[in-house]
Amino acid sequence: MYEAGPTGYGVYDALSQAGDVCLVTPPALLPRVPGRRVKTNRLDSLELAIRLRGGELTGLRVPAPQIRSLRHLTHQWLSLAKRVRGVKCQIKALLLMEGLPFPEECRGWSRAVGTTLAALACDAEVQFVLQQRWRQLTALHEEQLRLGRRIRAYCRADPDLAESITYLMSPARNRVGDGGAYPGPGGRVAAAEAAAGVGQVRGVESVGAFHRVADRPGRDQPEW
Repeated sequence: MYEAGPTGYGVYDALSQAGDVCLVTPPALLPRVPGRRVKTNRLDSLELAIRLRGGELTGLRVPAPQIRSLRHLTHQWLSLAKRVRGVKCQIKALLLMEGLPFPEECRGWSRAVGTTLAALACDAEVQFVLQQRWRQLTALHEEQLRLGRRIRAYCRADPDLAESITYLMSPARNRVGDGGAYPGPGGRVAAAEAAAGVGQVRGVESVGAFHRVADRPGRDQPEW
């Protein structure tokens, strides 16, 4: 038995392959002694052993290897999405500071926006920064497209993951007020991210119930 941490599930895999029973417990669900400030490996090990003997520990369900791999992909997707939002905000902030209008006639952040930005009458240094940030945004978009294709291909190659994604995107499971759907071109990637966060989704009655499980601590615990 050990406490989950940044080292992943290597110890669990090794012990399981050797035929031993291993319990992985999430730190957020560990009972804490009020006022205890000293924390060492010896004291932690002793406390875990005492809590285990008393039946006070809650174990989580260790995700399957394919779910762990999908999480790596979806975490990278979320990181890229955050960087894209940051560059967009930087472009809009620069335009606002210089009193320049954003090309509202252009739909979304298409290539037409880049063309309009390049034609803006402004200081040469401001235009240089605008073009540099636009190139950053274009490169990030291309990375997102490649990663999105990789995620979709990975999910299609695994029957269980493909079934889970289809389940989450099913209109019958996305009733109004019950968790919402995953619309748009990135909907399948968003559904993959949600499935990676929880794991196997077969047996969940609705997407609303799925999200209620996904938002609670120790969400890898339930066996569906």
